[in-house]
Amino acid sequence: MILKRTALLFLCSCLSLALFSQEICNNGIDDDDDGLVDLNDDDCVCESFMPSSLIPNPSFEEMSCCPMNEAQLFCADDWIQASSATTDYVHTCGPYLGLEFIDAVAPLPFPDGEGAIGFRDGKPGSLNFKEYTGACLMQPLQAGESYMLDFFIGFRDNVEGSMNLEMAVFASMDCGNIPFGGGNPDFGCPTNGGDFVLLGEMEYSGSNEWVNATFEFTPDQDYNVIVLGPACAINENAELDPYFYFDNIILAQASEFGLPIVEITGAPCGDQLTLQSSEDIQGDFQWYKDGVAIIGETNSSLTIMDPSNPQDPQDGVYQVVVTTDTGCFLGDEYVLNFVVTETTQEAEICVGDTIIIGNEIITEAAEYSIVLESVITQCDSIILLLVTEGDMPEENISASICAGDVFELNGQEYDTAGNFIQTIERDNACDSLINLELTVTATDTIFDGLSFCAGSSVIIDGTEYDEAGTVVLDLTDVAGCDSTVLIELTELPAETTDEMASFCEGSSIIIGDVEYTEAGNFTQTFTNQAGCDSILNIVLTTLSTDSTEVETTVCPGESVLINGEEFTDPGVYTQGFTNQAGCDSTLTILIERENGCVDCDLTEEGNFKTKVEITKLQAGGFLLELNDLQSIEITKDELEDFVYTFAQEEENKETNGALRALHKKAALTKDFLSKHKKPYVASNRAIQETKNTMQTVQAMQTGRTMSYWISI
Repeated sequence: MILKRTALLFLCSCLSLALFSQEICNNGIDDDDDGLVDLNDDDCVCESFMPSSLIPNPSFEEMSCCPMNEAQLFCADDWIQASSATTDYVHTCGPYLGLEFIDAVAPLPFPDGEGAIGFRDGKPGSLNFKEYTGACLMQPLQAGESYMLDFFIGFRDNVEGSMNLEMAVFASMDCGNIPFGGGNPDFGCPTNGGDFVLLGEMEYSGSNEWVNATFEFTPDQDYNVIVLGPACAINENAELDPYFYFDNIILAQASEFGLPIVEITGAPCGDQLTLQSSEDIQGDFQWYKDGVAIIGETNSSLTIMDPSNPQDPQDGVYQVVVTTDTGCFLGDEYVLNFVVTETTQEAEICVGDTIIIGNEIITEAAEYSIVLESVITQCDSIILLLVTEGDMPEENISASICAGDVFELNGQEYDTAGNFIQTIERDNACDSLINLELTVTATDTIFDGLSFCAGSSVIIDGTEYDEAGTVVLDLTDVAGCDSTVLIELTELPAETTDEMASFCEGSSIIIGDVEYTEAGNFTQTFTNQAGCDSILNIVLTTLSTDSTEVETTVCPGESVLINGEEFTDPGVYTQGFTNQAGCDSTLTILIERENGCVDCDLTEEGNFKTKVEITKLQAGGFLLELNDLQSIEITKDELEDFVYTFAQEEENKETNGALRALHKKAALTKDFLSKHKKPYVASNRAIQETKNTMQTVQAMQTGRTMSYWISI
């Protein structure tokens, strides 16, 4: 069903013209055989009729000068430049048809006459640069009366921003209120001041064409001024230099426009449909379908029975013509259409939501085909609905509060730790989720310890303390929560340490960076690991160095090894060594030529000299070797026993003891002495010789050998 509101009231000449032509305009017959019946024939065209406008010079035809440039609205009679941003007057009397520097040219021909106005809705760098035109009305608008504004809007197609206009109509009580804005071209719409009211806003589109627009309103008080132009909101295309045109602006009471269909009852797909025209006009009525008279339908209403009958469908365009004493008037068109419509729509569904269309309940995304019956037309329609799942954004928030505090989020308060979910409603969109992770920091009690040296102090939080004890501090931790710190103060006493040390005569010792060269008692003061002063009492002693002599003999062509040094010639020699105390000592070696040196092989013949070799071993023992013939590994004590036995028997010239046993080739073993040595009166010479020998071998380096001779 389509109801087309015709804004024009026609004076129909079709009946009167029947006297001068063959076509009769209300009999449903092609009287003049031109293939056109009734209102479809040019012979039945009525002259147009439009009520007088309350706005003077509505088509901008009356002028005092021909516009040759922009901002010359003053050339059009009775129109007032309403805003400081200037409207342009355009007319075919000259070359000016719009702003040439933005290539704005009015679409031709004009809807009525040869003149119109052009205006801007913002411009680059000045988005609130809006141009308005206004007029003082010939009669005031009466409060409570219904009015209609019928006008044309011109669109140009060379700029994208000039093909869609959001416009508005404003009114004021006093003609002295225009122009408004105080000379500020960026003042914007009239309601930015206090003298105008907004009657209404509307949106229209076009492309290099004129679009007929109508606007009905009922003022709440009497108004003497009307202003037209852009809507108050900033044009989102202002940077594109949008430009538009107005022409043929008719303002009159709504009842003066056309012959309306005032009521429609029934439904196109129902049992019947009734069209009711206005009963306020007195005259003869005739109804038409598709421009052809419906014979017998001469009432103010028309009833169509079973309009959607498949065998006799009644779809078409219906109009009524009323003939009065002043002429005939053509009413509004009513388009009867009961064809099943099919539309494609899209929708979003949120998780957990439901969409209900007719009897269809939709809970998930998919494609649906839904058959509906119109409540008004009772005709079926099919909706092809594509349902997609809407976006449900999530936001994660982590927060922390102190014990006893409250965290507020979107009007909700939280005072315990945990994970919480908030659902936020959004206009025309799915809800969003906020995941809150909240931690609660408890009030801490922290224990700590500090120490200070006796006689000093420590500063804590700006306070000095010089005695042991407990300090309590109330602080704020890094999380901003209250905490208590308990600090145990300890006084560290001064330390006194005794140290004893020794060093060799003639040398020195360093203690605490101080060098000492003499024995005695000394005192040092230093800082210990705790940072406190401490006293060190030092007792120093000196260690003596040793001077030792060793006597031995050597046969010509032979050598003796002492402390790793080999000697072949008799003489007096000196060696330096470190004694058991670690001090440098001197060994004096006296080597004499041996008398009676013979071959050292053991034989059965009488007395002879036997060579004894003593080697210091790595393991700490010694190797005792006789004449390179036999040897034995023994300890220091065992070696000393052998040396003493050999020296004692040689001193006493004993030939029946250990030396005799060696002469007789007895085996050299660890129990050799227990078998062969005899008790003797101690000999001082044997004792001294044994002592010298043992001192020598002990002073030897590992791996060195000492040799000496014994006589049998």
